[in-house]
Amino acid sequence: MLIIASLKKIKKPLDYFAICAILYSHMKPIEELENLFTSHINRIQKDIAERNGGYSHLTEVDLKNIASLREGRVPEYGDHIPGNTAGAMWEFDDIVEAQAAQ
Repeated sequence: MLIIASLKKIKKPLDYFAICAILYSHMKPIEELENLFTSHINRIQKDIAERNGGYSHLTEVDLKNIASLREGRVPEYGDHIPGNTAGAMWEFDDIVEAQAAQ
């Protein structure tokens, strides 16, 4: 919606540079958000590898978190503790803040 509203402000029908600037300004936050998801996935995969098969309960939680992140969803405490309504897990606050800023 923001992109369409921004494009409507263009006076010249084929103002290519204005269109590119608008599209870029809206793509940059999305790219930053995707980078946050990717960095968390990589961090969690590294944590799992460093455990060398130990702490299976933590690995189970981490695998669920990776699945959520790959779906583009911030993992929540309720994903792991039935009935917990605390919301997004604190370790993913940077993603929550980036989503709120969009």
